[in-house]
Amino acid sequence: MNQLLKEYKIEVKFPSIKREFTIMIKSDLTGLQMKEEFCQIYDTKRFDIDLYFNDVVLNENQSLIQQGVGENGIIIIKYAIPITILLSSANKKYCVRLTLETTTMDLQQQLMDTYSYQNVVVTFYKDEEILLPELSLYDQGINKNNIIKANVKQRGG
Repeated sequence: MNQLLKEYKIEVKFPSIKREFTIMIKSDLTGLQMKEEFCQIYDTKRFDIDLYFNDVVLNENQSLIQQGVGENGIIIIKYAIPITILLSSANKKYCVRLTLETTTMDLQQQLMDTYSYQNVVVTFYKDEEILLPELSLYDQGINKNNIIKANVKQRGG
Protein backbone atom coordinates (compact mmCIF):
# COMPACT_ATOMS: atom_id res chain seq x y z
CA MET A 1 0.00 0.00 0.00
CA ASN A 2 1.66 3.21 -1.16
CA GLN A 3 1.27 6.01 1.27
CA LEU A 4 1.67 9.54 -0.03
CA LEU A 5 4.63 11.29 1.51
CA LYS A 6 3.86 14.63 3.03
CA GLU A 7 6.19 17.55 2.34
CA TYR A 8 7.34 20.08 4.91
CA LYS A 9 9.02 23.44 4.53
CA ILE A 10 11.98 23.82 6.89
CA GLU A 11 14.84 26.24 7.42
CA VAL A 12 18.45 25.10 7.38
CA LYS A 13 21.09 27.36 8.91
CA PHE A 14 24.83 26.85 8.47
CA PRO A 15 26.39 29.53 10.70
CA SER A 16 30.03 28.61 9.97
CA ILE A 17 29.64 29.67 6.36
CA LYS A 18 26.89 32.24 6.97
CA ARG A 19 24.29 30.43 4.84
CA GLU A 20 20.56 29.95 5.34
CA PHE A 21 18.17 27.95 3.19
CA THR A 22 14.47 27.27 3.05
CA ILE A 23 13.89 23.80 1.64
CA MET A 24 11.11 21.27 1.21
CA ILE A 25 11.61 17.82 2.72
CA LYS A 26 9.58 14.66 2.41
CA SER A 27 8.32 12.97 5.55
CA ASP A 28 10.63 9.97 5.09
CA LEU A 29 13.89 11.96 4.78
CA THR A 30 16.45 10.68 7.30
CA GLY A 31 19.23 12.60 8.97
CA LEU A 32 21.80 10.57 7.02
CA GLN A 33 20.19 11.39 3.67
CA MET A 34 20.16 15.10 4.47
CA LYS A 35 23.73 14.97 5.77
CA GLU A 36 24.91 13.21 2.59
CA GLU A 37 23.29 15.91 0.45
CA PHE A 38 25.12 18.69 2.28
CA CYS A 39 28.41 16.73 2.30
CA GLN A 40 28.25 16.64 -1.51
CA ILE A 41 27.81 20.41 -1.66
CA TYR A 42 30.29 21.55 1.02
CA ASP A 43 33.91 20.67 1.70
CA THR A 44 34.12 17.76 4.10
CA LYS A 45 37.79 16.85 3.63
CA ARG A 46 38.85 18.53 6.87
CA PHE A 47 35.68 17.90 8.82
CA ASP A 48 32.33 16.19 8.97
CA ILE A 49 28.97 17.84 9.64
CA ASP A 50 26.33 17.28 12.30
CA LEU A 51 22.68 18.28 12.04
CA TYR A 52 21.04 19.81 15.12
CA PHE A 53 17.40 20.35 16.00
CA ASN A 54 16.61 22.07 19.31
CA ASP A 55 20.32 21.84 20.28
CA VAL A 56 20.35 18.03 19.94
CA VAL A 57 22.27 16.12 17.26
CA LEU A 58 19.78 14.43 14.95
CA ASN A 59 19.79 10.64 14.68
CA GLU A 60 21.02 9.75 11.19
CA ASN A 61 18.90 6.61 10.94
CA GLN A 62 15.54 8.12 11.81
CA SER A 63 13.38 10.38 9.70
CA LEU A 64 13.54 14.07 10.55
CA ILE A 65 9.77 14.09 11.09
CA GLN A 66 10.00 11.26 13.67
CA GLN A 67 12.53 13.41 15.52
CA GLY A 68 10.13 16.33 15.76
CA VAL A 69 11.25 18.40 12.77
CA GLY A 70 8.01 19.61 11.24
CA GLU A 71 6.69 22.50 9.18
CA ASN A 72 8.89 25.58 9.69
CA GLY A 73 11.37 23.57 11.78
CA ILE A 74 14.91 24.91 11.94
CA ILE A 75 17.92 22.65 11.49
CA ILE A 76 21.38 23.94 12.32
CA ILE A 77 24.38 22.46 10.51
CA LYS A 78 27.67 22.50 12.41
CA TYR A 79 31.07 21.33 11.31
CA ALA A 80 32.39 18.43 13.37
CA ILE A 81 35.91 17.05 13.50
CA PRO A 82 36.01 13.37 14.51
CA ILE A 83 39.40 12.54 16.06
CA THR A 84 41.00 9.86 18.21
CA ILE A 85 42.69 10.69 21.50
CA LEU A 86 45.38 8.33 22.79
CA LEU A 87 45.57 8.52 26.57
CA SER A 88 48.88 6.89 27.48
CA SER A 89 48.45 6.97 31.28
CA ALA A 90 45.22 4.95 31.11
CA ASN A 91 46.34 2.91 28.09
CA LYS A 92 43.09 3.92 26.39
CA LYS A 93 41.95 5.59 23.25
CA TYR A 94 38.64 7.18 22.59
CA CYS A 95 36.93 8.99 19.77
CA VAL A 96 35.47 12.44 20.15
CA ARG A 97 33.80 14.93 17.81
CA LEU A 98 35.18 18.44 18.05
CA THR A 99 33.57 21.66 16.94
CA LEU A 100 35.51 24.39 15.15
CA GLU A 101 35.82 26.17 18.50
CA THR A 102 37.04 23.26 20.67
CA THR A 103 40.32 23.94 22.49
CA THR A 104 42.66 21.69 24.46
CA MET A 105 41.10 23.16 27.60
CA ASP A 106 37.75 21.73 26.48
CA LEU A 107 39.37 18.33 25.85
CA GLN A 108 41.07 18.45 29.24
CA GLN A 109 37.69 19.06 30.89
CA GLN A 110 36.20 16.11 28.99
CA LEU A 111 39.02 13.86 30.20
CA MET A 112 38.62 15.07 33.77
CA ASP A 113 34.88 14.39 33.62
CA THR A 114 35.28 11.00 31.91
CA TYR A 115 38.06 9.64 34.12
CA SER A 116 37.31 11.57 37.34
CA TYR A 117 40.74 13.16 37.30
CA GLN A 118 41.48 15.85 39.86
CA ASN A 119 44.46 18.19 40.13
CA VAL A 120 45.95 17.17 36.80
CA VAL A 121 47.47 18.97 33.86
CA VAL A 122 46.93 17.45 30.44
CA THR A 123 49.22 18.20 27.52
CA PHE A 124 48.00 17.34 24.04
CA TYR A 125 50.28 16.54 21.12
CA LYS A 126 49.88 16.16 17.39
CA ASP A 127 52.94 14.61 15.75
CA GLU A 128 55.06 15.33 18.86
CA GLU A 129 54.14 19.03 18.69
CA ILE A 130 52.37 20.52 21.72
CA LEU A 131 48.90 21.89 20.98
CA LEU A 132 48.27 25.33 22.46
CA PRO A 133 45.44 25.78 24.99
CA GLU A 134 44.24 29.20 23.82
CA LEU A 135 43.78 28.35 20.13
CA SER A 136 41.05 26.13 18.74
CA LEU A 137 42.26 22.74 17.60
CA TYR A 138 40.89 23.52 14.14
CA ASP A 139 43.06 26.65 13.95
CA GLN A 140 46.04 24.45 14.88
CA GLY A 141 45.48 22.24 11.84
CA ILE A 142 43.52 19.40 13.41
CA ASN A 143 41.47 17.63 10.74
CA LYS A 144 39.05 14.74 10.82
CA ASN A 145 40.55 11.36 11.68
CA ASN A 146 43.70 12.88 13.23
CA ILE A 147 45.17 11.16 16.26
CA ILE A 148 46.05 13.32 19.26
CA LYS A 149 48.15 12.08 22.17
CA ALA A 150 47.27 13.15 25.70
CA ASN A 151 49.81 13.16 28.52
CA VAL A 152 48.27 13.45 32.00
CA LYS A 153 50.43 14.67 34.91
CA GLN A 154 49.44 15.10 38.53
CA ARG A 155 49.82 18.67 39.77
CA GLY A 156 52.44 19.04 42.47
CA GLY A 157 51.13 20.00 45.83
